[in-house]
Amino acid sequence: MQLTATGAGGTSLPQPLVLNILPPDGVPVITSPNFAVGAVGVDFSYQITAVIMPGATAFPAAPFPATDALDAVDLPEGLAVNPSAGLIQGRPTAAGTFAATLVGTSAAGNGPFRPLTILVRPAPSAPVIDSVPMAAGQVGVAFTGYTITATPAATSFVATGLPAGLSLNSATGVISGTPAQSGAFNVTLSASNASGTGAPVTLVITIRPSLQLVVPGS
Repeated sequence: MQLTATGAGGTSLPQPLVLNILPPDGVPVITSPNFAVGAVGVDFSYQITAVIMPGATAFPAAPFPATDALDAVDLPEGLAVNPSAGLIQGRPTAAGTFAATLVGTSAAGNGPFRPLTILVRPAPSAPVIDSVPMAAGQVGVAFTGYTITATPAATSFVATGLPAGLSLNSATGVISGTPAQSGAFNVTLSASNASGTGAPVTLVITIRPSLQLVVPGS
């Protein structure tokens, strides 16, 4: 809204009028963040908080008056609210962006509605190994340059059936060492993170015999 004044000298420049309309006394006003993030199948918890107008008394408080409640509507599937505690909990069942609405209630009535956007991400997944499935080395020569990689990121790796002389750094996924025997070896790899262990894959490591110098007449 713009205000102007008119007199004999003309009309003043418009000036903005800001109206600050306060809720009625005694009703709760939501103060908790209007954005939250969760993931499909993962425990979700969000505490609704509010203040009581006009004295800004913290809400919820203990003991909780029977007429007071903090509630939410249009929550993602899998989530529910405990109105007396103002706690939204559960495990979302579908990914997406959801527009919920929060409201506080007291003996004086309902407070103003407040939007809450809940972003539900897809379920986290176990890592899938995506490094090349073959490697080569030679007996007696340092074996370097092979690192197990996975998507999404893994926190630990396992390799079984490595040729003698080779070992795995379980934290970095690096296979290194000096091979002690030749042949073709089927090595089983797996990777894990907080969501579990991905399906194992086979890495074929071919180790060539060592080169031997042959002296004529020997």
